[in-house]
Amino acid sequence: VQLSALDSRALQSGMAHYCAKNGVKLLAFGTVGAGLLSEKYLGAPPPDSSQIAAGGYSLSMYTDTASRFGPWSLVQELLRTMADVAKAHPGATIANVAQRYVLQASPAVGALIVGVRNTEHIAENVRTFGFELSGPEMEAISRVVAKRSGPQGDVWDLERGVRFA
Repeated sequence: VQLSALDSRALQSGMAHYCAKNGVKLLAFGTVGAGLLSEKYLGAPPPDSSQIAAGGYSLSMYTDTASRFGPWSLVQELLRTMADVAKAHPGATIANVAQRYVLQASPAVGALIVGVRNTEHIAENVRTFGFELSGPEMEAISRVVAKRSGPQGDVWDLERGVRFA
């Protein structure tokens, strides 16, 4: 199921609660939004059309997800918050914090499906399991996430073509 700080439909729809209650584990993908939740975009403008074209379908999809989340200024606030949290964990990146946030968001999250393009990505993803977010760190991120305007609806509504204002 797609689940990230940018797209919490699995949490808001009740799916994660149902799964946790019934011993079902979710496999979360899209946790770093094709790299949008990384240092690459901290303090940077949103991807332009040429970057999206070069980044392929995933970057296009997650750029749409970010626009549903809220204005780019809110995405930047989320990135700054995650960067501040990362500083408290030696070697951690924004992507690591984004992944930890999903892992700790619900007891229903059993694992993450991550895209790894090279050996650096392997090492970076392994670092995600070298720390945990504290209660105040989770709350700081959740405060930003609570400001979002979307995505709304059930987990697969967007993928089925259901559109919300």
